[in-house]
Amino acid sequence: MQAQPKWFFVFRSKKNRNYVININTNEGYTGITYKDLSFNSLVGWLGHEMAHIADYSKKNNAELVNFIASYVFDKNALKRTEHTADRETIKHGLGAQLLEGVNFFHRNRKVKHSYREKNKKYYLTPEEIVADMNLRCSEK
Repeated sequence: MQAQPKWFFVFRSKKNRNYVININTNEGYTGITYKDLSFNSLVGWLGHEMAHIADYSKKNNAELVNFIASYVFDKNALKRTEHTADRETIKHGLGAQLLEGVNFFHRNRKVKHSYREKNKKYYLTPEEIVADMNLRCSEK
């Protein structure tokens, strides 16, 4: 899945932007499609994408253009962004669903090895998700 502003957002004010979530229907790309996911896994991943949209909606156009460039060209920015989206998903009560989706992803033999390795570099691990969920529970 991938959330992004619709093109030509730079010609619109922040309040009039539109966003799209692209959902993989091509099994050849990753080895799985959204149809392979359980309901909870799908909710967790959609929560992650909605966290991206919430972040984008706070940025003015110049900040958003800079963010996109950083995301594409700076692997550290990519990792920070994905970790932040995962943590926002957990913060909004979808940690268990995100964890189910991540566990499914890492355990599913249909997921291409190269895609799994890429995922490990940039997203929270199942252990990090559990630790963040436990930390949030202990804060309450």
